[in-house]
Formats: sequence, structure tokens, C-alpha cells
Amino acid sequence: MLKFAPLLLCTLSSLSLAAEPVRYSTGIDSLEHQVLRQLGHSHELLDIQADGDRFSLLYRPAMTPEPHGALLVVPDPGAAGAWLEQVRALADYLPEHGWSLLAVEPPPIPPPALPERTLPVMTKMVGTTAPAEAQNKQPETDTETTSPEALQPKSYPERLQQRLELAWQELDQRSTGEQQVVVGIGKGAAWSAALAVARGDEIALVVIDPQPDAEAARSLDSLLEPLESHILIDLYHSPLPGYPEAEPDARERRLQAARLGLSGYHQSRLPGVFRSWRSDMPRLARQTRGLLERTLLDNEPEEKAGLLPEPEPLMQTRPGQRSSPPAGSAGGG
Repeated sequence: MLKFAPLLLCTLSSLSLAAEPVRYSTGIDSLEHQVLRQLGHSHELLDIQADGDRFSLLYRPAMTPEPHGALLVVPDPGAAGAWLEQVRALADYLPEHGWSLLAVEPPPIPPPALPERTLPVMTKMVGTTAPAEAQNKQPETDTETTSPEALQPKSYPERLQQRLELAWQELDQRSTGEQQVVVGIGKGAAWSAALAVARGDEIALVVIDPQPDAEAARSLDSLLEPLESHILIDLYHSPLPGYPEAEPDARERRLQAARLGLSGYHQSRLPGVFRSWRSDMPRLARQTRGLLERTLLDNEPEEKAGLLPEPEPLMQTRPGQRSSPPAGSAGGG
């Protein structure tokens, strides 16, 4: 299970998240500009700086008098600058139906590390030609020039953990409602699951097209192990371009949930073939809302909702025959 370092919590207390919302900020790419132009006035784009890391939060409050709850959306880190495109439909639709929503900009996934190049010839030359005094002083020079650990840039997991923690604090301060939900898209699924586990059993989890992330502490195969007491909604496309393992992995999660006896696990295959976030996300937002309300909200009885009970089905009889009286009723005169 992914855990947040205690030192991080001390750092967060000194940070101010009451930054003024900005609609446009320096350095965002053209895709983000296009999305921002289409957002309504009720959306807020917060510019956050924390320990040298700068990122954005997109927030929209529930637009109903009595909100159902709040959602923290973790876009796919592999989407890079398309994170706003991923969450736009969710941010447009769900708040209008009683769900506050905050999406956090994930850090870009680091490129694969290049293998270290070995230069045996150069090593031999340095060893044979360097003076003995220089060789003796080399360890002292390395010790003096080594940067302290505190000054080293944060790794990808550390940056993502800090962003999630800050985003959760911001959402908790702003939103109202009983239900709290973490939504993870793509490679954000494992990170969202870790956050839900760290926050307690009352936090529900939604994963959309979950994919493995090599940087996550927990693999996608073991995603369900610590979620015995959580509500988990698993939505996936199959086929999914670029991820041929979508269907087999979904089947494994389904079998694992049955083996673990997870009563709160709900899996649904999304209809059609995934084409793009712009065309498919509106339909996905409606399906996400439907599953959220069916699994998390207590539906009122029909009598309290002012609806008449369903009429009992009539008994079918053949033409020319009389229906027999119900058992126990008085017959004849």
C-alpha cells in the first residue's frame, strides 16, 4: 500500500492553497488554451506551487442546493497536456447533478532511463595516468560536491503523491456532501486506489480504463487486495487502442474480486470502441453518474418520492373462460 511520508504533511501545512483562480496561465500549451476557452464561469483553475513543483487544479462546485458529495479526479499521467481534455466532460456534467469535482494535473511520466555506458578504456587511462595525489583527493571532492538529499529534485512518485495530497486537502476544504470519491483514469488508477486506501473505508473508488504504471508502488494485478471494504466501480473499454490487454486484465480483476469476496466491486464494460476523449467522455460521464448514484446514494422509497406503486399483474385467461377466484375467497351463494 502506498503511504504518504509524514514529512510531507508538515510541508503541506505551510503551503497556502488560497491562490486566486486563473483562467489562463503562462506556459500552457494550445490544447489547454482550447479547453479553457470552453469552460464556464463556474470553473476555477488554481495555480499551485509546492516545493518547486508547479501544477494546476481544476475545480467546479456542485450546482445543486444539496450536493451528493465530492470527486477527486486523477487523469492519466500518460496523457501529458491532454489532462484537461480528459476531465472536461466529467467537470461539465457531474457538478450539474450534485457532485463537486476537483481534477489534479499529474506530472508527466519520466522517460525510460538510458542504460549506463561503460568506458573501460577511459577508466584504464585515468587509472594509469592520473597522479597519486589527485587519486587520493578524488573522494574528498566527490563528498564536497554531492548535493544534500533535501536539495535533490523530487522523483515522479514523490511529486504525484504530493499533488494528490494537496488536491485532497483543497477538495476537503471546499466541498460539501456525504460521499467522497476518488476517480482514476488510465495509469492514474493505481495511484487513486492507494489514495482511497490511505483515506479510509468510507472513500469510494472509480477506475476508468485502468492501465499499469511501472512507477506505482502497487501493480495493477494487486489493485484489489487492500480494497475489501471499499466501493469500487471498474469501467473499461474493449478493445482499447494501445492497450490490447484491456479485456484479459479486466477479466482478471473480475475473477480476483470474486475470489476475495468483494461485495462492493462493480465492473462494467463500456459500449463501443474508444475513439477519443472528446467524443466518448460525455457518454462516459453519464454512465459514471448512473453507477455512482446506484451504488452510493440511498434511493428513497417510491411512496416517499410521490410515486404510485406498480400495479399487480393481471391473470391471463383463455377466451371464453372465467378466471378462478383467488384462494381463500368466498365462492358461490
